[in-house]
Amino acid sequence: MRYRVLVVLAHVATVVITWPLWTAHELPPMLPALPLPSFGVGVPLLLTIVAQLWFPKRALAAYAAVLLYACSCDETRLQPQFFSFAFLTIATWPERGAQFLGRAHVVILWLWAGALKLLSPAFIYLLGPLFVRQVWHDAPEWVLAIAGILLALGEYLLALLVLSPQNRRYAGAAAFLMHVGILSTLAAGRNENASIWPWNFALALSGAALFMPWEGSAWTDFQSQSRFVKALTLTLLLSPFGWYFGLVDAYLSNHLYSVDVPVPDAPSKPFRATWKYLHVPIPPEHRLFHRLFDATCRPGEVLTVRETRTFLAGTTERPCPRTARAR
Repeated sequence: MRYRVLVVLAHVATVVITWPLWTAHELPPMLPALPLPSFGVGVPLLLTIVAQLWFPKRALAAYAAVLLYACSCDETRLQPQFFSFAFLTIATWPERGAQFLGRAHVVILWLWAGALKLLSPAFIYLLGPLFVRQVWHDAPEWVLAIAGILLALGEYLLALLVLSPQNRRYAGAAAFLMHVGILSTLAAGRNENASIWPWNFALALSGAALFMPWEGSAWTDFQSQSRFVKALTLTLLLSPFGWYFGLVDAYLSNHLYSVDVPVPDAPSKPFRATWKYLHVPIPPEHRLFHRLFDATCRPGEVLTVRETRTFLAGTTERPCPRTARAR
């Protein structure tokens, strides 16, 4: 119950930090998936989060409904932390299946977040060293040369650590150190992304709260679950493969700072507006780049998107659909 309180507090803090995201905002324009009436959903979202302290199942169902409606009205809201918080809450329920599903989400998050960074040359050689330089300004070159690999391995090895019953007693310290390190690099950077600070705080405590009390084999525990829990666990585990074929969004398949996501560019730089006004990045998806560009571009501008995925690699261009008269 204490961990649930911490998760709820972190969830509430995240909504407050990103409050403009949940309003019916005009700048930047909303990017709806469906033609639904839009209104501020911040208050309903907070109420369903806080209610999870007393009515965990019904309140979580209400939260899922509000979040689904909110994301249908504006796909900029497809941020990974808001889906992760739901699984962290499920992990605090007394049922074994719920606890397994919540734990599986965290393990899969660590596993894929680390593996995808290891598969990203841009993270290994650019972003990883940059993170280290932000907190250790005079880091020697040999440290910077291996920084990206070590950072990525940290997440990957943490997932393997908690899968081993003999080593789970170290999970609390390992998770805490890793996520506090992530928070330190974010706080020291120019683009600190405060919207994921509370999420990292909740994950930092997950090692002690979720994994140190866990006994027995992960495989044996998986085999004893219901078909629904097994199917959902496998979906979470395999969804990142769909990203490589353009079937699953990056943020919904644990691509977190892996740097190999599509990169947009346009002369008017409209994609920075989500950081400035909504306090979150735009999810790195072609469809959202196109819609935001079409809604804000100037006549004659061209959007370029650089894609590095093996089966989708290349650079695409999209001219502004507006004409001088429309302007």
